[in-house]
Amino acid sequence: MFWNRERKPHIHMIGIGGSGMSGIAEVLLASNFQVSGSDLSESQILRKLEALGAKVWVGHSAQKLGNPDCVVISTAIPQGNPEYEEALARRIPVIPRAEMLAELMRLKRGIAVAGSHGKTTTTCILGQLLQPLRPTVVVGGRVQHWDASSQVGRSSLFVVEADESDRSFLKYSPVYSIVTNVDLEHLDNYRDLADIEDSFVSFLNRTAFFGEAWLNLNCPQLRRMRDRLTKPVRFYGEGEGCHLEIRDIDLQGRSSKFRLIWESEDLGEFLLPMPGKHNVWNAAAAVALSLRLGVSARSCRRRLASVQGAERRLQIHHEDSQVAVVEDYAHHPTELRAAIQALRQVYPDRSLIVVFQPHRFTRTQALWKDFLSLFPELCDRLYLLPIYAAHEEPIENVSSEEMIRIWNRPNFLFQAELPNPEMFAEGLRREYAQAVVAVLGAGPLSAFSRNLAEIFAAERRKLASD
Repeated sequence: MFWNRERKPHIHMIGIGGSGMSGIAEVLLASNFQVSGSDLSESQILRKLEALGAKVWVGHSAQKLGNPDCVVISTAIPQGNPEYEEALARRIPVIPRAEMLAELMRLKRGIAVAGSHGKTTTTCILGQLLQPLRPTVVVGGRVQHWDASSQVGRSSLFVVEADESDRSFLKYSPVYSIVTNVDLEHLDNYRDLADIEDSFVSFLNRTAFFGEAWLNLNCPQLRRMRDRLTKPVRFYGEGEGCHLEIRDIDLQGRSSKFRLIWESEDLGEFLLPMPGKHNVWNAAAAVALSLRLGVSARSCRRRLASVQGAERRLQIHHEDSQVAVVEDYAHHPTELRAAIQALRQVYPDRSLIVVFQPHRFTRTQALWKDFLSLFPELCDRLYLLPIYAAHEEPIENVSSEEMIRIWNRPNFLFQAELPNPEMFAEGLRREYAQAVVAVLGAGPLSAFSRNLAEIFAAERRKLASD
């Protein structure tokens, strides 16, 4: 990027309070940019950015835009936004967040982590394992270890979570890349699985010729794609043919143990404080690239044992001897299955109560049969909310009510809106001796899960004081 060095370049961000946008804002502020931004609602994120030096406000106003050199928009900003329209009218460059990240990466040694599922957790783990190398890391969700979605480092390493949903990951030209898996997803922007695979091939072939890409050998789509890749490729996973092989996976309650073999060398046992086999694969990807960049196996083992995940990824809001409240961003059948199986690993003897909101009509329609077969197999009770449209138009016969009608189960209930937390908690205590409530989906569910958790926590405090 070329800027007038006589003054700080001014970047304005519409939707600055989002997890992805706020992380970029923090990196820009640390890089001596002038940053302003707006968001629809007040939040702790806005106050933090303000404390770091950003000028922020709630609501969108053309009059407050000022004279930025560039405007960055999140994917949630629709046409017609007054700041967006004002920038276009004044011919101020308007770019998506991925393009800004790509520009920042161009000045560094870039690492891009992609995949249909698991990329947030993998980026989160990688960022923590690479701490000895002081990287800058930008994640699509808030990392609990940092209480932020980014961390600004002092080295040339720049790690980003690369989003394939709108093909924006094709803007990156990383030195190193990771792809966790490829699945049928985001059919609002892709024709079919072949189109998705083509896009990932294009992404991987943007890896530098002097770098390399790390792929999950246990993903059949990635195995199928390998002959189309023109840049150096290495594999991690279970079984022969892996440069980093995972062996002896032992899933134990809240954690998982496994052995890693690095090109025939046994690196010993690793402990991951996260449940689920899918997270073992995510951790292996992060370890593989960390080793390749010079971090020792001993350092990886030590840091992995205390690694923390991202918010809304199997995030436990409350737990006592009778009930636990857990929130997860899962909204695709593959992710939902992995999340629920991980919860069964942690809470094998509890009833599993799921509150789920499907996300997008196009996704629900494309994966209709998978959704229908998933929940009867895995949960004891289901509260199904209306589909979160995410700006999409409804599709005939694609609805939560229709799913409930097909299931025709007394313990699968349609909820026109989120349940009242107090009434939900009261019913749960009355009906179940031990239960885990899993609040699942990509929509605005955090307030409900946190309120429900606080009700149970207040009850426990009252019992303790009596």
